[in-house]
Parts: sequence; structure tokens; C-alpha cells
Amino acid sequence: MRPTATELPAVDDPVSSAYLTEVLDLVAAGHDLDVIDDLLTGSAGFTLGPSALLAPSGADDAPRAAPRPWPACRPPLEVVDHGAGALRDLLAAADVPVLASHRHHGVVELPHRGTLTRTSGATALELGTTWGPDVVVLDLLPDHRAARCVALAAHPDCSPAALDSAVGLLQAAGLEVHLVPDTPGLVTGRILATVLNTAAELVDGAGRDPAEVDARFRDRARSTAAPSVWLDQVGAAAALDLLAGLERWYGPRATRPTPALRRSALRASTARPVLVP
Repeated sequence: MRPTATELPAVDDPVSSAYLTEVLDLVAAGHDLDVIDDLLTGSAGFTLGPSALLAPSGADDAPRAAPRPWPACRPPLEVVDHGAGALRDLLAAADVPVLASHRHHGVVELPHRGTLTRTSGATALELGTTWGPDVVVLDLLPDHRAARCVALAAHPDCSPAALDSAVGLLQAAGLEVHLVPDTPGLVTGRILATVLNTAAELVDGAGRDPAEVDARFRDRARSTAAPSVWLDQVGAAAALDLLAGLERWYGPRATRPTPALRRSALRASTARPVLVP
């Protein structure tokens, strides 16, 4: 692993500063900076990863999961996805037949009784109290159609067969897979939730122009995407869930959900009619 900075560099942008703070916290929690670089450039629209701002450039390649088998005769998977349908679309990309389910939202019932679920801020260890140990958490994919790679975290007692199924499924969908430590929000989810929270406070709380916030972040953080783009892709409600998971795990934090982000989530939820079956 390349050397990393332990102190935040001077950045004249609150959103970029919050982003880099979360990166340093992830590294302190055991995440590999090369992997963070690869995930943010390969799934979230960053031109350069945070190491360009935090540490000297290195030649190390981010480690990826070895290819895992996915049966040529693929059984139908039971899945229901809430919101953008990212999991369902990933399964379609892998040419996997799907059965409808109404038991859980955003959950794939894998072979070998494993469970794959999108991150909502809870760790795999926490989710194991509901679904058992064979649970694997999928990191946030703001735009799965443009993603090249993704992170997974497994329960510490997850069986090799269940983990192989989750990795093989995503590899069959054309994604490179990183296995990362089981921390709340994983990598992209945690970082983007913090970015959206800070940007919402600047726009809604301090009256800053959203275009100005986007432009400054793109310039300082070396990103082609920006907070307003991620807000449309991810949604304020999902960001609140991720932040709540961080606070539940770590206790009160500096990046607690702001009233501005809560207002944004409430506006989004009341803008669409609620359909009751």
C-alpha cells in the first residue's frame, strides 16, 4: 500500500474537506487507499481518486477479488428492489432470471441460502441478526450502468459458498469486485452521504448557489460528477439512512444529518404520490 497522509490538506471548500475527512477515516478503519481510489473513479464519477490530494502517487494496483464461479445453468434468483432498480438491472446485465419477492426491499436471495443486499448504513454484522451470517453487503452504485467496479463486505462468519455466489454474480454482470472491511456505508455510500449532507447545508442552509457548490467541488475534488448529480441518483432519503447507520455504529459524529438534508428528503417524499397496494 502506498504511504498515506494522516492530516487533512488545506482545501478551501467545505464539501471537498468533508469528502477527504471521510477518506482518512476509512483508511484509519482499515480500508486500502488504492481500493478507495479505484471505487470512486470506477463507480462514482471521480477523475482522480483521493490519493492525488492526500499522498504521493504510487504504482500499486488496487487488489480485486479473484474470479469466482457463477453457474452456467443459473437458477432464478428471488429479488425485489426499491427505488431505482439497480439490483434488478445488475441481474439483467448478468442474464440472471429473477423471481418476484415481497419479503425484503433491495435484497437478492442467493444460492446456498446467502443474502446480497444494498448498503443502507447497516453493517453485514448487524444484518446478520436478521438474516443469519451468510449476508453480503453491496456498496452504493450511483449509476450502475456506468460503473466498472464495486465493493462488497461480508459478515465475519459468512460461508465461502455464499460469498462466492455474491462475487460471481457481480462479476457475471461485468463488474470488478473489491472485498472491503465491513464498516457502515462501506466506501462510496459513506463518502457520498457525507458529501450530500455538507452540500445540502451550503445550498439550503447558507443560501449558496448549487451550481457554484458543484463547480467548486469538481475543481477541488477532481471529479466529473458533483453533489447535485449524486442527489438525483442517490436521493436524500438514502443519504440520511447511510448517515444514521454511521451514527448508530460510531456514536455522535461531526457529520450528523443536517436539517437541510432532512428537508430535501421530505420534499422528495411528498413530491410523488404514495401507492398503497
